[in-house]
Amino acid sequence: MARFKLIVEVEAYDDIEQAYNWYAARSESAADDFRSELRAAQERAASQPEWAEQHILNTRRISLRRFPYSIIFRQIDDTVVIIAVAHAKRDESFWQDR
Repeated sequence: MARFKLIVEVEAYDDIEQAYNWYAARSESAADDFRSELRAAQERAASQPEWAEQHILNTRRISLRRFPYSIIFRQIDDTVVIIAVAHAKRDESFWQDR
């Protein structure tokens, strides 16, 4: 199975850091679990981007299983570009100009 190149935009890293820090302030194990689930979602995006749900603005989305977050990405040729890590309750307009 072909693996796509994976790029995480700086803004998405910021999203990840904010979420990770929120969980870490409450429970280090929850923060570690969040990181593990996020990595698994990134791996799914890089290995089978077409499997992900089609989303708005020519993006795709993979929801984390145990956390109310999704990775939002675009596939551009042989590259998957993660543009946001979005909380399910947050207005999506925060990432739409990325």
